[in-house]
Amino acid sequence: MAGIGLSLRRLSERDDLLGPIASMGHAAVIATGPWLFTVIALALVTMMAPQFAPAEVLDEFRILIVYAFAISLIAAAPMVIIATRLVGDAMYSRSFARIRPLFVAALVVSGGAATLTAFLTYVVAFALPSDVALAGTSCSGLVGFIWAVWRSAGQFATTVE
Repeated sequence: MAGIGLSLRRLSERDDLLGPIASMGHAAVIATGPWLFTVIALALVTMMAPQFAPAEVLDEFRILIVYAFAISLIAAAPMVIIATRLVGDAMYSRSFARIRPLFVAALVVSGGAATLTAFLTYVVAFALPSDVALAGTSCSGLVGFIWAVWRSAGQFATTVE
C-alpha cells in the first residue's frame, strides 16, 4: 500500500510513548486485517454455536473458512498486488478516472481466481460432497473479493491522510 510507510513513520516519530505503539498497531491491522476479523468471528462461533449445531458441523464449518481464506489469498494475491501498484500509480499521477476500472477488474479477477482455485481444490483434489464443495467454493470467491477490497481500502486510507 503505497504511502503507508510515511504515515507509520510519522506516528512512530512522535515524542510520546503512544506514537510507536500506535504505529505498530496500525501496521498489524493493515497487514492482517481480514485474518484478525476471521479469527475473532471463528472464536465467537466456537463459543456461541455449540448449542445450535453438532460438533462435527462446526468443525467442518471452521475448516472450510480457514481453507477459504488460505485458497483465496494464494489465488488472489498476484492480481491484488498488481492492482494495488496500478492504483497507487494512478493516484500519484492524479488519474482518478483509472481507479474505478482497476478496482472492478481486481474484484472480478481475484474473485474468479479464488473461485476457480477453490473449485479445483474441493472437487478435484479433495473430492468433497457437492454441497460442501459448493459452500467452500462460494466462500472462497467471496473472500477473494475481501482481499481486493481490503488492499484498496488501505490504499485509499493512506492517501487521504
